[in-house]
Amino acid sequence: MELVKTVYKTEDVRYYRSGGEADVYLIGSDPYVAKVYKSPTKLATLKNKAKKLKLISDNGQLPDWFVRPLDIHYWDGKLFSHDMDFIDGEDLHMWCSTIEERRACLLEVKEKLFQLYDLGIGYFDLGAQNIVRDFNGKLFFIDVCNCQVGDYEPDLMTIYLSLYISRGGKLDKRGLKYVYNWFCYLMLSNDYDYDFDVDKMNTLPLTKESKEDVKSFCKTLFSGKTDNIADCEFLSDYIVMK
Repeated sequence: MELVKTVYKTEDVRYYRSGGEADVYLIGSDPYVAKVYKSPTKLATLKNKAKKLKLISDNGQLPDWFVRPLDIHYWDGKLFSHDMDFIDGEDLHMWCSTIEERRACLLEVKEKLFQLYDLGIGYFDLGAQNIVRDFNGKLFFIDVCNCQVGDYEPDLMTIYLSLYISRGGKLDKRGLKYVYNWFCYLMLSNDYDYDFDVDKMNTLPLTKESKEDVKSFCKTLFSGKTDNIADCEFLSDYIVMK
């Protein structure tokens, strides 16, 4: 905390939350967010993030719901943090309480995810805590430093994406479909412990036929297989309500 105050030259610093690679602070009375990278973080990782953040910051084509860096900070010659707007809202798993809300959210996420891809941003770190809805209902992608940007790859991978890559998958549009399908499974099943349990989808009000289709889809998804239904089609298209 003291080093954060030194870098930001203010005492008005409040701890907000922590993630796998960084701690997040609120700065000032009308707060903005500072994402401060944990120590020790590999120098190569920090260099990769710094290059991506600069490219994202300079890209004027990106939509306002993709929360770009406001500023980038260095300390002792290394990337220390980056700033972004504070989105006052809730993570998706808190916001979407009904199946209908979750389905609508998934369709919106899919549209935005592939819009970003067409703009050169591969958002492979797709998770409920990385997307926020404000209290007006607008959706924001808030964690941008772990994206694939041009030739600069993600710095972290989820366990399921690592499995997919280990079996020949690529960080391309097909790989993005695989990531999106995992996101669908997690949002619809609440399986945040990664139990890989198809039966957790039985809570959905599916028809008998669509339930079997979803079960088959999820088994392929769990296997990490490439060039198959889990990276060619969309799980959200299989969710047919009674």
